[in-house]
Amino acid sequence: MKYQILTAPLRLQLIFSPVLAVILLFLSISCSALLFFATLPMAIKIFVFGVLHLSLWQEYRRHLRFYQRKPLQSLVLFNTGIINDADNQSYTIDPSSRIWPWFILLNLRDQYGQIQPMLLFADSLSEPAAYRRLRVRLLHPVSQQAPF
Repeated sequence: MKYQILTAPLRLQLIFSPVLAVILLFLSISCSALLFFATLPMAIKIFVFGVLHLSLWQEYRRHLRFYQRKPLQSLVLFNTGIINDADNQSYTIDPSSRIWPWFILLNLRDQYGQIQPMLLFADSLSEPAAYRRLRVRLLHPVSQQAPF
């Protein structure tokens, strides 16, 4: 029975992550404060301030746009390492993906070879247990054959 739970496809419902939004806001505020204390001419400070905030704003908008795309809000992870979205488009998990205790950088390679990065925090999934199951599934892939 436990082996069936481990080998069943893992269904993931993605939601907006407030943690990532707070991190981006904190980075913006802290970099602005550090820039204020830098000993640079005012013109360079204003230029760096603008470039920095433009970059952070684009990242925040990319994060919002990603979670507003309906197909990528519902993913199914199979034991073969293939992920299907709601439109049945298949992605493979790229070896450059990284797993940390607090977040997962999941690089999905589509059929055209393009990589779509996903930064997942524990609050990025609708179920808290789904994040744990995803980490276990990525760290310890299950073989297709039963161990007995």
